[in-house]
Amino acid sequence: MAPKGSMTTELFIAFLEHFSKYKCNNGPTLLVFDGASSHLDFTIAEKADNLGITLFCLPSNTTHELQPLDKAVFRSFEAHWDNELLRYWDANPQRSLNKARFNIILSRVWPKCMTPDNIINGFKATGLFPLNSEAIHESAFAPSL
Repeated sequence: MAPKGSMTTELFIAFLEHFSKYKCNNGPTLLVFDGASSHLDFTIAEKADNLGITLFCLPSNTTHELQPLDKAVFRSFEAHWDNELLRYWDANPQRSLNKARFNIILSRVWPKCMTPDNIINGFKATGLFPLNSEAIHESAFAPSL
């Protein structure tokens, strides 16, 4: 874990090594990711290439529209997390949520969100797969005010 809990180049390389063990039939693999500065390093690109992983970096400030996990999994996660947390607080009036209790709640929420259907729907909603240039409404491309 990084000192501040955020991704570092070293952690991302370790992730790529772990991720590569689970590639389908060890064939070509596409990894879609955001443009965080810790992900944009030559050593990362080189490591991915050596592992047979093609990196596709989403354009800056577009992950809310283009990242499949944001569109489907995390949205579902927020709703389930809120429900489980309210249930926890009802059962535990002291409302203290330490690391162990956090993990208990997380273990109830995660399987409800990280489902094949949610993941597939995330890719469909972003238009990444199947490829659909109409998936994102035109208003999403308007400048921010």
